[in-house]
Amino acid sequence: MSDSTAPVKTADSSNVGHVIMAAVLSAVLTAGTLFVASPYLAPQQSSVPFAVIDSGKLVTASMNDLRGKGLDESAAREAAVRFSDQLKTATQRYVDAGFVVVHRTAVLGYAPQLEITQLVADELGLTLE
Repeated sequence: MSDSTAPVKTADSSNVGHVIMAAVLSAVLTAGTLFVASPYLAPQQSSVPFAVIDSGKLVTASMNDLRGKGLDESAAREAAVRFSDQLKTATQRYVDAGFVVVHRTAVLGYAPQLEITQLVADELGLTLE
């Protein structure tokens, strides 16, 4: 019969101290890293409001409005410049109010309440199709 009991090694108190110290240091470093990185990990919320406009619809409505008026080339050019100025003024009011105004094609999706095309059309006296 052989003795199958091997001597059990006990942890040396100096080794246990090192393991505990390493665990505490690891926890402190992890917590510090998460604290510093947390602003970058969370989704960023913009405090700047956005407004979306479809200037193509507005241009089409303006052209349709001018089409039946029989304007010569010079008058049509003046009407186009006037429309451009009016559109800039209308969108500048939103910018002055703190909005970022973006074209509809510049965003992948947006909430309908961000759309200002109809509001600007009404301001310019245009009918959108």
